[in-house]
Amino acid sequence: MRSTLKTLTVCFVLSSTLSFSQTSNTITPMVFPATKFQDKFWSMDAYATVPLQQCGWGMGFGIFGPAKKIGMINPYLPIHLRFGGDFYWAEMDRKHLGTLPLSAPQSGDAKIRLSQNNLGLNAVARFSLPYSRKFTPYIDLFAGYRYFGSGMSITPLQQQQGYEESTNKNLSSTNQFCYGGTAGVLIYLSPCIRFNTGLMITQSNKLGEMTDIARARIESGSIVAQKINTPKDMFILKVGFTFILEGGDNSYDNDNRTKSTKTYRSSSTRGGTWGGGGGSVGGGLKSNSVKINVRPSK
Repeated sequence: MRSTLKTLTVCFVLSSTLSFSQTSNTITPMVFPATKFQDKFWSMDAYATVPLQQCGWGMGFGIFGPAKKIGMINPYLPIHLRFGGDFYWAEMDRKHLGTLPLSAPQSGDAKIRLSQNNLGLNAVARFSLPYSRKFTPYIDLFAGYRYFGSGMSITPLQQQQGYEESTNKNLSSTNQFCYGGTAGVLIYLSPCIRFNTGLMITQSNKLGEMTDIARARIESGSIVAQKINTPKDMFILKVGFTFILEGGDNSYDNDNRTKSTKTYRSSSTRGGTWGGGGGSVGGGLKSNSVKINVRPSK
């Protein structure tokens, strides 16, 4: 009896071992596609901008081409490269000075508002994981153009005949070559929409000057301000969405072409002048003006 049990046990172990060996030899590894449909189309970023070292906000957008696989982190996780462009605008600061007498021959007072702005236009290379993932980290490297400007808005308390309702005057501006990068993450919301947030640093080796509106003040019926150097480095928070621009059928394209042929009339905006100083503008209206003294930087 014992010998029979031993024989059956040995036969069971041998048969199980052979069965496992045969089964394991038939296993084939799964192959995951390196590129999903989201990576074959163009994409567009639309976001709000918040300069971290200043008090203001703005907006921007970017457009990127289809992805190119340039490497692998592991056999199932490729690294993608996209080329595109990016534009942003951000208000760095603003200040309401109150009221100030208008310059002759005008009479009465006007409300004065000062602003300081920054904008950039860059060529961008984006390195990222596939857009098909739930979380897609990315790094942008860019180079391009940035602008700093300070402006003044003059709005009379009572509009005067022959003069604009409101006048915008450029106080200072500077243009620079810039470069930098952005580190961010895309979070999956739907097949064609991602939540996008990142931190951008933009740098320039060229220093310029702009009017310091933070310390501007009114003295003896005139605005007194001083020039300061533009910042070398700027940190800007970006929060918005990325849209996958899928291709459509012919009827969709035809509808879009039909809509794009519509003609829209442009309307004039308040304060269409950036020259100031009493010159005439379109429509024969004259610019409002006040006294201002901008001193050179120390």
